[in-house]
Amino acid sequence: MTAAFYVNYLSKNELRYAPTSCAEMRINMIKDLKLACHLIKFGLAFKMELFFGILFAVIGIVTEFFTKGATFVGGFYIVLSVFMIFQLILSLDLSTLIQSSGYRRKIQLTFPYLVVVPLMLIAFTIVVILHVSFIYTGVEGYSADDNLLMQTQYLLLLGFTLFLTQIYFGVCYKYFLLSTIALVVTIMPAILVINVFSFVTDICSSLPLTILLSYFLVLAGSALSYLLSACLYRKDLSKSVFQSALKRAMR
Repeated sequence: MTAAFYVNYLSKNELRYAPTSCAEMRINMIKDLKLACHLIKFGLAFKMELFFGILFAVIGIVTEFFTKGATFVGGFYIVLSVFMIFQLILSLDLSTLIQSSGYRRKIQLTFPYLVVVPLMLIAFTIVVILHVSFIYTGVEGYSADDNLLMQTQYLLLLGFTLFLTQIYFGVCYKYFLLSTIALVVTIMPAILVINVFSFVTDICSSLPLTILLSYFLVLAGSALSYLLSACLYRKDLSKSVFQSALKRAMR
């Protein structure tokens, strides 16, 4: 059974009513989460996307233990691996049958964020715990103060990068080229600001404040990404985003 027929069947046979209590809302959310997890395997080029997700996670973990905070690439790759799921779910909307079903809005708005945001927070928390451990165990060649500053700058930079990346994901599936240019133009000055300006050093001197601000940036990025996706909901998906996956699926 394909995702399109499965979703179309559900949209025709599901009893629709507005939830009247918090308990019903939780039940509906759990049902949506189960359905979203079930539909992931129907995503475009599922095996290839899964392979790249695992590859990014492995590269990220290895990089983390080798660099120990010298570069934020490792942590970014770990969290980025989760976003493969985002693309898998959105690719379902390429089906005309799903586009005409009652689940189109959920596939574009509800399902991606319902699955990806919790997983992203778990991945980010693992990275935070790892770098807090680097602070307490020490890193060879760095004094305690320098190591603290390196790890906190890392977390702040990763949080801000995820803030921008999530906003990018909220737009790129509709306006791929424009959003990609905007991300590249924005992210490099941001890295420069975090690494150079003294007020950032003052923030990063406090580990609790840095962790709190990093989580705020990640959650704010999720909220803005969702709002942008909602605003662009009626726009067609950009075929260029899925072009390579479509070619692989047709082989």
